[in-house]
Amino acid sequence: MKVAKLSLYLITIYFSLTHLVNYSIAEGNKTPLIIRWNSDARSQTLNGDVLSKLTDVLPSWKAKQMIWPSIKEVNVSSVVADQEVKASCINWLKKFFADEYLPLDIETHLISMKNWGLIREESEQKRLCDVFVVRFTKGTHTVHIQESPYNVVISFADDTGLKKERIDHEQFALDTAKLILKGQMYPDPNSDIHTFEIVRGGIKISRIVWLTKSVGTTDRNGKKTADLRRAGENGAVGIEAETDGRFVRFEIIKCPGAVKAAYFDPYEERFKSYKE
Repeated sequence: MKVAKLSLYLITIYFSLTHLVNYSIAEGNKTPLIIRWNSDARSQTLNGDVLSKLTDVLPSWKAKQMIWPSIKEVNVSSVVADQEVKASCINWLKKFFADEYLPLDIETHLISMKNWGLIREESEQKRLCDVFVVRFTKGTHTVHIQESPYNVVISFADDTGLKKERIDHEQFALDTAKLILKGQMYPDPNSDIHTFEIVRGGIKISRIVWLTKSVGTTDRNGKKTADLRRAGENGAVGIEAETDGRFVRFEIIKCPGAVKAAYFDPYEERFKSYKE
């Protein structure tokens, strides 16, 4: 009986510790803030039930980039990633995120999904992409990230927005960028911010596009263009944001700079083929 009770006690401790792996503490200015990770980082906005209602204005392949994969998907597609590949992912995230917003231990929570990710309509893809996914919740803020060899998609939602959606979509996207992204990701002051509205079935999504900081320039003919050398330093030429007033989805295409290849191969097979 004592052995059975001891075994039960140890099992209970094991599962308690396993559950705690998906949590960490962020030091705030006043009190420690619990960060919830991945499947524990639940959002009333960034979930399939909500996003499926926006299919007229938000294609399903974009919604997939914003939703945490199911247990079955993780079991089937998650694999071991080399430390070098993980480090590359983290370096790109550090290029784009504000230092104070990106949790220090994010690398330990990356999930590598082989032949799983979408970067455009699936019928237009050569194959599904090898992507890292990670999600975290700080207070009422949830951030969902999909990083591919080609781009980084960052989805942000503040669940208090369910009570009061932002009507000024452009300003909401810019405010969110200033909250979570690095300074060089802000709009270039010498270039324009372009906003487009997509309205179908009584639902509106705004798409806001801008060049990253110091990238805007003019060529010899006085035509506005982008400085690819500077874009390479920033990590991106521009940013495309989409919002319905509750979430903001940022798509950032990686820029290697002017002297390298024009773009990264989206279909690079960068993960090992065996599951964890």
